Amino acid sequence: MSISSKLLRWGRRGLGLLLCLLAVIVLLNLALTLMLFGPQEGFSRIASDWERIQVAHRVESGELTPDQAFEQIYGAALGSNPTPAQIRRWLTADLEQDEPMIWDVTLAQYLTRRFGAIDGRSLPPGVYLGAGPIGPDAWPGPIFTHYLVFPRHGYVLVVPPPRRGAAAAALEATASQRQDFRESGDGKDLYAVVTDYQPGAFDFPTAGEPVHDLFMLTSDPEEIDAVAAQLRSAARHVDQAQLKYALLSRNSNSALSCFLRTAGLPEHRIARLRRSAIVRLRLPGIARPVWKAQNSNGIEACTSRSN
Repeated sequence: MSISSKLLRWGRRGLGLLLCLLAVIVLLNLALTLMLFGPQEGFSRIASDWERIQVAHRVESGELTPDQAFEQIYGAALGSNPTPAQIRRWLTADLEQDEPMIWDVTLAQYLTRRFGAIDGRSLPPGVYLGAGPIGPDAWPGPIFTHYLVFPRHGYVLVVPPPRRGAAAAALEATASQRQDFRESGDGKDLYAVVTDYQPGAFDFPTAGEPVHDLFMLTSDPEEIDAVAAQLRSAARHVDQAQLKYALLSRNSNSALSCFLRTAGLPEHRIARLRRSAIVRLRLPGIARPVWKAQNSNGIEACTSRSN
């Protein structure tokens, strides 16, 4: 047998193994989705996410305008020109099912384009745990990252309640390697930021990451205000520890419980978060401590549980 024939045979075997591996991953993700959401809701969610991914790509490629995209996905439920209050009522009803809310680029961009910001006028006020896909943004990357990679990158989203007709912009707290934020210093450090949640923010949905999950942690106005007031100091708490990022032990998801505890979210809210099967599977590392004892910089421990 010639060398070229052997290479061709090995190539076919390699391709076959790769296709088998992809099939196994797809089936595993399907099984997890059905296990967590149930058969009826699981298949409905898969179809809904597929539509949102395709619509986001068609907007990106110029086949649809953003308004046409909104009409296609949300027109049946909200009409073509909903008020902020109508959108908030519709989203609130979805949250009352005690399931993660679908949060996609089409809705996020519509709210900022039409109303100027993501805030409590249109998004139900609360402290949320967001989960966005991980992987390449270039098409068809979003399909593979959404359906082949079950874990997600997590972030904290705080939507303050409107007061006296005014609404403060939503805030996000997120963490990753310092180099991901193009900040000076050791690029491998675990680094945290707090910014307004707007287009261009680290975890704002994009055409490359079009579909996120939002888990409501609390809608209590006092708890929302407390977390919003302390969120930046909670991010500094993580930064000052100068910890090395570790994918399997101390990752960006591990920082989320630290954000929430340091910012004053009641412990029973965090305990409920840790008990959620879908949160633990979607956001691996969230229940692990960022560090367990006072570190060499003199920064007190920040764990996912009360000390």
